[in-house]
Amino acid sequence: MEDFDKYRAEMNEKLLGSGHLGIKRFFALDTQAYEAGALDKKTIELIGIALDASCTHMYAPGVRRHIQRALKAGAKAYVLGPTVLRTSTAGTAAAALLLGRTGRWS
Repeated sequence: MEDFDKYRAEMNEKLLGSGHLGIKRFFALDTQAYEAGALDKKTIELIGIALDASCTHMYAPGVRRHIQRALKAGAKAYVLGPTVLRTSTAGTAAAALLLGRTGRWS
């Protein structure tokens, strides 16, 4: 994980160093999305686990990062399993809904 984090940090620096306005705006939005406010850090990271596990089809580096951050923010380990399980079943339910509505996968 440390190698991935190092690589990600290097690439982020290169992207930000490009001076591209859209990239700067994206990074600003990404930073603000993870700041505590109405939601505490633990909840934000649990949502991050759910999104990386479902929307990105179990993007392992992202899931690991959010798990580490959730634990650091005070989440209990026993909460992590149900978080991933619920995203998996939500994905299955979404697939069933798609199949039921369209009668096909594509």
